[in-house]
Amino acid sequence: MVIDLDLVKFIEKLQQDIPGEGVKKQLENLCGIYALHLLHKHLGDFLGTGNITPKQAALANDQLRSLYSQVLPNAVALVDAFNYTCCGLLGSSKCSSPR
Repeated sequence: MVIDLDLVKFIEKLQQDIPGEGVKKQLENLCGIYALHLLHKHLGDFLGTGNITPKQAALANDQLRSLYSQVLPNAVALVDAFNYTCCGLLGSSKCSSPR
């Protein structure tokens, strides 16, 4: 299994001080979502090699849903913060392409 360098960099950045109230927690949630997305994407490989069990895979899916529910209240602000917009689908304050 190849190590995802973006995930490694994300985790390393989270070890640093991050200004802004609640910003670090939201970034930790996003990092968890990304990590669990990668697990889900390669789930067959992880199960096939015995690195995780079906029960662990189910627990990972439960954790992913939990993280989604934690991020959802801040979805519009997160979209805007990364300069992406959904052009009104989530009530984004901007309506343009990413720069």
